[in-house]
Amino acid sequence: MNYQRLSPSKSLNHLIEFHEVVEVDIPDPRFAFLSLNHPAEQGISIFYRLHGSGMHQQIEQEERLAYKEGKIYIQSVSTKGTVHRVQGEVGYLRTFFKPGKLERYLGTPLVETTDRLLTLDEFGLNGVSELQDQILHGANIKQRVAFLERHLEGRFRSLGEEKELIQYLTEALAAGRVFLSVKELCRFFGYSARHLQRIFLDQVGITPKRFLAMIRVKQVVQALHSMPGRSLTDLAYEFRFSDQAHFCREFKAFLGSSPGQYRKKIDASFAHRNQTTFSGLLGQLQA
Repeated sequence: MNYQRLSPSKSLNHLIEFHEVVEVDIPDPRFAFLSLNHPAEQGISIFYRLHGSGMHQQIEQEERLAYKEGKIYIQSVSTKGTVHRVQGEVGYLRTFFKPGKLERYLGTPLVETTDRLLTLDEFGLNGVSELQDQILHGANIKQRVAFLERHLEGRFRSLGEEKELIQYLTEALAAGRVFLSVKELCRFFGYSARHLQRIFLDQVGITPKRFLAMIRVKQVVQALHSMPGRSLTDLAYEFRFSDQAHFCREFKAFLGSSPGQYRKKIDASFAHRNQTTFSGLLGQLQA
């Protein structure tokens, strides 16, 4: 397995968190993992190698879609637990945008991308076909990243001044600043509920209320992995759910199963790690 986390060039530091490269060969057709992307994990990814059965995604047991070699995909917010099944040789390059920058890059409110598997072709950006071909046939990782960064620099240069507000909002929330309600959020930042909701729908893809709920569920998932012995009652109290029913309802809304059912899946069905990202899970294979 080859995993690399690469810093962006200086000209893209204020726009891009990092690039991620994963190259792995998974012979077991039963290998699967569960993901739930929040705004800090938004970006784009391209699969430059897919041999064997490749990689598929399935949402709530309903829809199964296959990723295609050479296509660039949008990694936006997912509010539903998405099962990814992988078999064979997989190689991909993924770029993680800073909060609010993916909306700027696409030129489309992110509410239109939430819970959808979309390709970059669908957004009418210049040079996408050429970029896909360059990355697919790149000689090495360094060259692929260079092609991608040249495209990103040109795209953002043409957009002019960027929006910084949502980056501060999402980073404050994701870093652990506690807000129990949208009302508290509005009071802290000095915005009306309507104005704040418009900003979130445009630049994050979900409402502020949905975002706060997602952050809490994400924290619970991490706690279930890192502290398997903790009682669900204690977790509900620690993460400030009003009661056990509220805890179960919110958890199931995002992941499709109750906290108790999810805990059983950790041992029974899925290859998991503390973080629900593909790279974090595949890192387990190196142990």
